[in-house]
Amino acid sequence: MALQADAKLPKEALLTEALNRILEDQPPQEAYGPEVRGLFSGPTSLAYLFLNVSAERPELLINSYNAMYWSKAYLSGERTSLTFEPDKRCGVSSEVLAYLALRAVVYKDNTLVEAFHEKVIEVLSTPTEPEWIYGRAGTLYLTRLICHWFPESSTILSESIAKLRASLVKEGPNWMFYGLQDIGAAHGSIGIITQIILSSPLPEERQVLQTWLIRLLNLQMSNGNWPYSENNDKGHVQFCHGAPGFVQGLLSIRNSFPDLHNEIDQAIKKANDLIEQSLILQKEPNLCHGSFGNGLCLPLDRRDKFLFHATPDMVKTAKENDPSVFLKANFGQESSLLAAYWPGAAWTWLVSQKEDAGIIGFNDV
Repeated sequence: MALQADAKLPKEALLTEALNRILEDQPPQEAYGPEVRGLFSGPTSLAYLFLNVSAERPELLINSYNAMYWSKAYLSGERTSLTFEPDKRCGVSSEVLAYLALRAVVYKDNTLVEAFHEKVIEVLSTPTEPEWIYGRAGTLYLTRLICHWFPESSTILSESIAKLRASLVKEGPNWMFYGLQDIGAAHGSIGIITQIILSSPLPEERQVLQTWLIRLLNLQMSNGNWPYSENNDKGHVQFCHGAPGFVQGLLSIRNSFPDLHNEIDQAIKKANDLIEQSLILQKEPNLCHGSFGNGLCLPLDRRDKFLFHATPDMVKTAKENDPSVFLKANFGQESSLLAAYWPGAAWTWLVSQKEDAGIIGFNDV
């Protein structure tokens, strides 16, 4: 697929190619071991991807079946050796929570919602990390996911949402992740604040969060990036750590802070100017640490020119020219929705034409 940087991307073909590669390389199995990781990687993450494809493109057939068929296929395999240890994993990477959430919304089953609710009670009664990947901010996202896709469940989960929000606000603003005060989207402050704001906070909670958000905005550096933590700049420019994660968060919560519109808009513009310079990264294109997550931050009129460099042909050419770029960063998990190439590509080509294209599992609901 020979393209010029200013060419219109053939997103239909790119989406179909990505979905076919997922089914070819990571087909549904009859059973899965303990390596599954909720919405981060594994069959449940792919089930959620195909659920979104089904909603956006119900007419699309992949290997002769629609996307909902494949979503259910990835949910049907037995999950073996699963244990729920909320002190270690209760965020979006929790297979127990994500699997319950996805089955509840796909099958519209309130008994599964009730089972999820019981797990949330365990989370609230256990000392846990506060962040999104492993902690309560991720629990809050999964609770909101169920309410979005299965609105009838809201009466069961509304109290859980309120208690999760309150627990996070009570613990802030100096949230810690394994002893480090991270401020990024995956493990830190902007990710936690985003999840709280997207979960309909009380006016008094929103007011407190505004004060904390001002503090984060003031940490933006002169080059447009944010440090890893307040006193530790690792120079990362990626969704999980750095400016792209802040842009996604700020775009999602901007309307909740009318008094900060000017400051938020200036911060986003400054960050996007930096992001646009990060065309060729050390890690292969993906949502968490690569060009897909970065490109979805950019305004529509600047997005495709950036994402052009993440198409399969361009990645291949870049690696041939310099083997040190676009290295795999999926932790050995090719099925990772958030860290592997093909699942991230499928999400990107599915939503990149939208003005408010978010990151699946973070701010898509």
